[in-house]
Parts: sequence; structure tokens; C-alpha cells
Amino acid sequence: MRVNINKSSSVMDLSRTNKIIFLVIWAFSFLLSLTGTIIILILLYHRYKNKLSPTEVFAYQIWYLPILYLLEVGFRFSLCSFNYSEASNKDKVLAKADKLFLNNNCDRS
Repeated sequence: MRVNINKSSSVMDLSRTNKIIFLVIWAFSFLLSLTGTIIILILLYHRYKNKLSPTEVFAYQIWYLPILYLLEVGFRFSLCSFNYSEASNKDKVLAKADKLFLNNNCDRS
């Protein structure tokens, strides 16, 4: 006896939507880290050209970089929680498939 697990379109769409959301969150996280790196390089360049005093460079680093860092950490945390929720959804589907398979095999013997 064959076990047919119906793959509804909503489950497939959810997985595709999850992948798209994951990529969007990852892209924002990458852009934030890239922005922080660019800001540091710009500050170092202006300090090298003596357009900024060391106090001004320190002030920029105190205000802008922690904000970018917190945003990046927030996005990365949402990535981790998103991956966890997707993994738990897959585990539920696999557990249901195992249960169906075991029930059908036990009925046959």
C-alpha cells in the first residue's frame, strides 16, 4: 500500500514565502553591516585628511555605529527566529508523515 501525502499548495506557498522573507531580512542585515563599514572608512578618511578632529570622529562613532549595530543585531535575531520557526514547521510535517506511514504499515501486518 502506498502512502500518499497530499502536498497542498498552501504549504508549498508558505515555504516559498518563507524563503523570500528570509532573503529580504538577510539583504537588510548585509546592507546594515556594509553601511557601518562604509561609515568607518569615511570617518577614517576624513580624519586622515584632517577635516575632522579626533573628538568629532569619536562623537560620530558613539552615535551612529551603535544604532547601526543594534539594527543589524535585530535583523540577525529575526533571521535566527525565522529559521527556527521554519525548522519547526518542517519537523511537524515530517512527524505527520511518519505517523501516517507507521499507521499504514501497522494496519497491513
